[in-house]
This record gives sequence, structure tokens and C-alpha cells, in this order.
Amino acid sequence: MKKKNVFNLIVWAAAGSLVFLTLRELPIAEMGLKLAEISTSAWFILFIINVAILFLTAARWKVLANIFNAELSLVDLFKIRQAGSTISFVTPGPQFGGEPLQVYWMHQKYDVPIDIALTTLGSDRLLETIINLLILVIGLSLIIGSGLDGDFSKALLVTSITLAILIMLTVLILKKPRWLAKIFGVLFSRFSKKISYLENYHQMSKAIDRLVTQIKKNQSRVFFASVLGVAGWFLLTLELYFMMKVLGLSPSLYDIIFVMVGIRLALLMPIPGGVGTVEASLLWSFSILNLAAAGAAGLIALSRLRDAIILIVGMVSLSDLSKDNPGVTSSDDYHG
Repeated sequence: MKKKNVFNLIVWAAAGSLVFLTLRELPIAEMGLKLAEISTSAWFILFIINVAILFLTAARWKVLANIFNAELSLVDLFKIRQAGSTISFVTPGPQFGGEPLQVYWMHQKYDVPIDIALTTLGSDRLLETIINLLILVIGLSLIIGSGLDGDFSKALLVTSITLAILIMLTVLILKKPRWLAKIFGVLFSRFSKKISYLENYHQMSKAIDRLVTQIKKNQSRVFFASVLGVAGWFLLTLELYFMMKVLGLSPSLYDIIFVMVGIRLALLMPIPGGVGTVEASLLWSFSILNLAAAGAAGLIALSRLRDAIILIVGMVSLSDLSKDNPGVTSSDDYHG
């Protein structure tokens, strides 16, 4: 058996074990009763919040895509994002995984040049990761400052260091883009024997200089994209609060932050979709906060129902992108 298959088997076995151990602790009967008590209007509000969250993520990408003249529609980007997220969800570490296919779809189906596709996706993922880490650092700091049980100091240290490294790399790329051209020049020269390192370096230098110039000229758009990213986090927090309210809980602001931070840390684990880790995190968070286990069970059920629906949307998008019919094209080339 290949090493990759062995690794995947171990990952899924670990996830399955976590799910089994978690389900043993859950009051399944009460979980069903909690969901049955949710009103139709509450289901509708949850649906609207999730649609808004998905819209904001696609809109943020659209704003960044416009900077580089990748004239893809919001619908196109939504499909590409959801299809890629579906791939990421079922791979170890649900934060990343579908990006190569997203670049492929942008280039093959919508005629976006490779350098523009890479930059558009890379800038979106970089901005999203920085915002996620920044919110996580703020959340961890608030929890530590609140005096709630649970040692988050190491998590805060690791997250802060990672955030600082990403910010420094971003500044380095904007201030000294040529070093990136050297790296890509070496990589491409190894894969392509027909083009020398020097030729690759000059091509990469020109492309990266154009792209960095566009970013600097469109700082207001980058800021707006950042605002959309933060707004997405606000809606995620609102969704969690509303979920807990419809389950009969009365969470405080610190309760919401504590549970949200626990979920986000669980999603950083190398487990597909956070299966098992998220559930274990919710049980642990609820026990620390002295909240009813039935509430944790209901929240798990609601969260996984939402994930299932989003996965179905992603599968539909994946199926559509797999068709051979040509899509809407973008500009043929980059215009600085």
C-alpha cells in the first residue's frame, strides 16, 4: 500500500474514532427533540445568514479578481470557490486542498492566464488566512484576559507567530518582489529544460512587477476586500449566537467567543472537515462553560446539517465545472 494511502487511512480512522467517542457522550434523543423544536422562521433566518456568508466570500474574491482584470462573474467565482472548498473539506486539514483545481478551472474554463489565476487565488487565500489568524489572536487574547478555564497561551503564541510571519512575507513581497521572481525562476527552470533560469527570471520579474503595481494602485479595493472578510466573521459569530439561542441557550459574549475559538482551533487539525475534532471541541467548550450537553448535541447537529447542505452545493458546482462546455471568458491577457 502506498504511503499516501496509509496516511489517508490513518487520518480517516482517527476521525472515525473521534466521532464514535463523541457520539457516546451525546444525548442523541435530546438532540432530535432540540432540532424538532426549532421554528420554521428560525430555519429561514439560519438559511439567510449562511447565504450571506457564502455571498461575502465570493464577493471578496470578486473584488480582488477585478484588481487583476480577471473578469469572472460573481456566479463563476462562487462555483469555483464552492467546488474547491468541497475538495478541501474531504482532505486532511479542511482549510486548504482544492486550490490547484481552482487555478485549473480559472485557466481552462474561463481563459484566465495562469499568472493572473495564481495571483487572484493567492491574494484571496492570503488575505483570508491573515484575517482568520488575526480574529483568532483577538479571540484567544479575550479568553485569556477573561479568566475562563482552559490554557490557551500556547495556542496564542503559535497563532501570533504564524500571523507575524505571514504579514512579514506579505510586506516582503510588496517591497521586494524580485526575490519571489528568483524562487519561481528556479522552480520553472527545473520543470522546463527548454527555457533557461535567466529567461524564466526575467519573465517572472515582469509579471510580478505588474501584479504588485496593480495591488499598490488599488489599495482601496484591497481594504474593501478586507472589510468583506471581517464582515464574514461577524456573520459567522451571529450564526453561532443564533444557533445557540434557538436551541434554548442564553450565551454571553464570552461564551460565543470561547465556543467559536474552540471550533476554529479544531478545524486547524489535520482531520477532513474537522470530523470528530469539532464535535469534541464543542463538548469540551460546553463543559468548561457549564452549558447543557444537550445544547452541544443540538449545535453539533445544526452545524453538520449546514455542512452537508454546503457540501451538496459544492458537489453541484463541481459537477458543473467538470462539463466540457465553455464558460464565460476573462480578458485574454493582463493589462497593467
